[in-house]
Amino acid sequence: MASNDIDSICRTVYDYLNGLRTRNIELLVQSWHPEARICYINKDAMSSASFSLLESLCQQQDDLGTITGCRIVHLDCTGSVAVVKVELSIENSQAITNYTDYLTMMKFSYEKWLIVNKSFHAERIKKELISKRGN
Repeated sequence: MASNDIDSICRTVYDYLNGLRTRNIELLVQSWHPEARICYINKDAMSSASFSLLESLCQQQDDLGTITGCRIVHLDCTGSVAVVKVELSIENSQAITNYTDYLTMMKFSYEKWLIVNKSFHAERIKKELISKRGN
């Protein structure tokens, strides 16, 4: 894996995270392929959505929360395909949610790495439980 690929992959991931953090739709759009999918488990069944779900969440005015921590945990790349594991925490007025994202990325002919799939796990901790633990 070439170092310029690593740099480009990380730049795309950080554009995605910064787009989430600032609700900057342009940053999100430039880091995701237009046909990308988001996969998750909902009530013990697999669900998937298009990238437009993420766009619409960022356009909402309610308290989605603030990213309080994020890091790239692992990056693996073979040729034009990469998998990146990202951990991030989002805090809002009611809870802290810890996410583990598994991003599949592809390098396209124009030398741009884009996210083509996201699968994630979320663990939500209500703030009232956190305060009870501290007592």
